[in-house]
Amino acid sequence: MPEEQNELGEQPEEPTRAEYAEVVAVQRRRQYFTRRNAMITTALLAILPPSVDGLEVVENPDGEAAALGDPLLATIGSAIAAGFAIDPASGDFVYAVVVRLLPGAMDEAGFRDFRATFDDGACSQADGVARTAETRIGDRTVYIGTCVGGLRTYHVWLEDRGVLVSASAVGERRLGELLVVNLRP
Repeated sequence: MPEEQNELGEQPEEPTRAEYAEVVAVQRRRQYFTRRNAMITTALLAILPPSVDGLEVVENPDGEAAALGDPLLATIGSAIAAGFAIDPASGDFVYAVVVRLLPGAMDEAGFRDFRATFDDGACSQADGVARTAETRIGDRTVYIGTCVGGLRTYHVWLEDRGVLVSASAVGERRLGELLVVNLRP
């Protein structure tokens, strides 16, 4: 088999480590500046109630870091915040992510895809999604996913505010329902 040659008929040299590192660095900079990056904006937590059933809703930095790693979020959101409330005695909890949407980034089909992706992720450790439903809680349309293992997800699109709220919850106290019914205007 003939050896590779460049346009001058010479055998090409292997790039040095420094040359390779520079190419990688340039590619990373291009990716950074050409894709939209969501950021953590704790002010979005003001949409969540300060507490649910007497349990304080607190910022969840680990949840925020995980959400920032979601490639879907980068295509629809400009900012996120995550909150968490737990009853240490019973293990009941609610985890919520608030997403400020990019203008024009969400429609009904996109919202359906977002819910399915969120539910698949949330239910991946709870034996998968068993069913989904649409209902009214308070004055809001809420989409609920139920995992085989009992975890539930809740999704509300506050279209007039350009915000999505998605939550997952476990327990008899129904903290997810209490969270979505008490979202603040």
